[in-house]
Amino acid sequence: MTTYVLEMRSTANWQDIRYREYTSSAKKAELFRGVPRIDFTDSGHGIVPHVREHSGRREPRNTQLADHVQSHITSIGRLFKPRMRPITMNDVLSCFVKEDAPSRRWLEQHLDHADKEFCLIWPLSRAQNGYPTAGAGNALRPHRIMCEYRHGPAPSPIHQAAHSCGKGHLGCVNPWHLNWKTPAENQLERYQQHGLQPSRKLTAQQVDEIRALKGRERTVDIAARFQVTEANIRQIQSGKTWQINKVSRRQFTEAEVTLIRNTPWRQKKAEQWAAEFGVKRSVIDRIRARETYAYFNTAEAPVAPEHPSQQHSTGE
Repeated sequence: MTTYVLEMRSTANWQDIRYREYTSSAKKAELFRGVPRIDFTDSGHGIVPHVREHSGRREPRNTQLADHVQSHITSIGRLFKPRMRPITMNDVLSCFVKEDAPSRRWLEQHLDHADKEFCLIWPLSRAQNGYPTAGAGNALRPHRIMCEYRHGPAPSPIHQAAHSCGKGHLGCVNPWHLNWKTPAENQLERYQQHGLQPSRKLTAQQVDEIRALKGRERTVDIAARFQVTEANIRQIQSGKTWQINKVSRRQFTEAEVTLIRNTPWRQKKAEQWAAEFGVKRSVIDRIRARETYAYFNTAEAPVAPEHPSQQHSTGE
C-alpha cells in the first residue's frame, strides 16, 4: 500500500511546512493537488499544496491549518461528482469567496476583459502596498486569479504575476497586462520600467520620529502616515531594523556593476573593489557571481573570472 504525505509549504521558505498529514488514499492525494494557492502576506508569499509518496520514518504532523485545508479539499471533492472534470476558475473562487460577494461578481464579469491597452483597476479592497485583495481575511490576490485565467497555473510556486504596465501597486488587474515571471525576471522588468529604485523609503529623520511615536500613536496610523507596512513600523520601534550603529547598504549603479563584472580579476582584485566602494569583499563577490543585481544586463562584454582557481592551468 502506497502512503502519501500531504503538505502545505510556504513560498517564502520552502522548509516552512504549515500543514502535514499522511494518508494511504490516492483519491485524497489527487484532491489535495487541486487545493488553490493561499496567499497570506502583503508581499505575495503564500502556501501551496505539495504531495509526494512517503517511505521511512514519519515526521511530526503539523495541524496549524488542518481545518482550513480540509475545508478546501471537501469543497473541491464536490466538484468531482457526479463526473470528473477539470477545475475551473469559478471553482477556485468558490473556495475563497462567497457566491454573493461583490468581489466574486466583479471578477466573474471581468475575467474575459477585452481591452488590451488600458489598465483595469480593482475597485474594492487593497493591501497596504496597493495590490488588490479579496476573500476572507483578504487571502485572495485578484491579479493572480486574472493571470491564471489567461495563462494557466503558475509554472512553479515562486512565480509571480508580473505587470507589464508597471501599475500593480495602483490596483491593475487587466489580464492582458499580466504574465508569470520568476522573482529575478520580475525585478528586471521593474528596473526596465522604473529604473533603479532606492532600497529604503524612509529617511533617518523619519525613523527617529517613528521611534518617538511609540506608545503615543497607533501602529496602523503611523504606517499610513509614512506609507509603509505595520510590520515595518514594529520592526523599527523594536530595533530590529534601522539599527543606530549599523552601516547602511550601498546601492550600486548599472555602470558600477558593469565595471566590476567586466574587469579581469588579475587586473583588479575583489579586495581593491571593496576598499574603493567602502563595502565588504563578499558584496563584490556576489555582484561578480550575479547573485545580486541580476537585473542589470551586463552580458554583452566578457565576464571577469571569479577566482584564479576557476582558470584552467596548462602545463608547459
